[in-house]
Amino acid sequence: MDNTEILSETKRILKDNYNKVMVPFFLMVILSAIAQNQDIITNIYDNYGMVTGTVYSLISVVVTAVIGVGLASFSLSIVEGRTDTNKLKDGLNVVPKAVVIYLLYVVAIVVGVLLLIIPGLIVGIMFSQVFFILSKDPDVDVIDAFKQSAAMMNGHKWQYFWLSLRYGLYFVLSIFTLFIWTLWLFPQMYTSYALFHAKVSGSYEKQIV
Repeated sequence: MDNTEILSETKRILKDNYNKVMVPFFLMVILSAIAQNQDIITNIYDNYGMVTGTVYSLISVVVTAVIGVGLASFSLSIVEGRTDTNKLKDGLNVVPKAVVIYLLYVVAIVVGVLLLIIPGLIVGIMFSQVFFILSKDPDVDVIDAFKQSAAMMNGHKWQYFWLSLRYGLYFVLSIFTLFIWTLWLFPQMYTSYALFHAKVSGSYEKQIV
């Protein structure tokens, strides 16, 4: 399944489901963006001190990790034809592991960026499937989740890059609609990522059977 097929299948899946998924996706993405907003974090440190700032930073990490798993699980349910909003809460069942995976993911990208921008981008793509893997297998070992993601992305990095670039450009264009378009864009993006994961995980599972 190439990106053209992924986008076509995404539209087909969401055609009669937008009314069910628009608000959940929008709220979760906005909440995650607020939690990660560096201006808010810096402002809290400046105005309320180190302790309050540190507590908020820890909370933002937990919220971001939990939402990441929830969005992955919800997106997969849409692809599977179930559209189960309860899946958005799946991250609450694996909070410690989700936080560790999120922090390791961020550290890996930062180290890659410090080496050069391109290595950071490659690392981000290579480990892009970790939340999907955790959402499907809560018992997975943290390091094994990263190993599985790296194996799944072998030979698929360029496809993921172009898919992500396309949605990045769409997001920029949404500025001209005062971001109203994101109500449709977020469901499309996460459903496409879930379809991509279904493809690469299927290829990976065939290799290890």
